[in-house]
Amino acid sequence: MSRPSSTASLRELTVTFADRTVLDRVDLVVGPQDRIAVIGDNGSGKSTLLSVLAGTVTPTSGDREVDLPGGFAVAEQGPVFADDATVS
Repeated sequence: MSRPSSTASLRELTVTFADRTVLDRVDLVVGPQDRIAVIGDNGSGKSTLLSVLAGTVTPTSGDREVDLPGGFAVAEQGPVFADDATVS
């Protein structure tokens, strides 16, 4: 029995915050055997790209399609903890 192909894809995807375009017409397809590394200068859109893939940032335009049975998650750079959180 063959398993359906799992992919994540972005087509002509643009993300703009206020008057700054962070991602401009990005095309990306990640297949089930692919491994990716996202590198670039500070402010170049790395976190935004991963957040779009995870579904936590909505693109200004373009298409996002994620068919990953296990899902997709992002560990935020600056997580928000409850005020009463402690380490024991």
